Amino acid sequence: MRSDVKSLSRITLAIVFVLFFIDEGYYDLRWMKSFGNWILFGVYFVILLAPQLFFHRVVFKGYTGTGKIALSAIVGSALAMSSIYTLAAWLTN
Repeated sequence: MRSDVKSLSRITLAIVFVLFFIDEGYYDLRWMKSFGNWILFGVYFVILLAPQLFFHRVVFKGYTGTGKIALSAIVGSALAMSSIYTLAAWLTN
């Protein structure tokens, strides 16, 4: 079980790094110099990891297939990102 959490954390870390490279850094790594960006990075990491862990431990609990981690990462990340987008769109209107 611990290795599953490590795997999901690594996947989430990679996703958040790519998102920050594109969005915060404008295809540059200078965003890493700002402490505020690292705080936001942590928030995004937790927001993306939580649904993945939920799907892995609750929804797919009885699933014994080989793609449980990948399925949890894909569904959890899609749910988290769509929720963030919906919340941002709702707050800006």
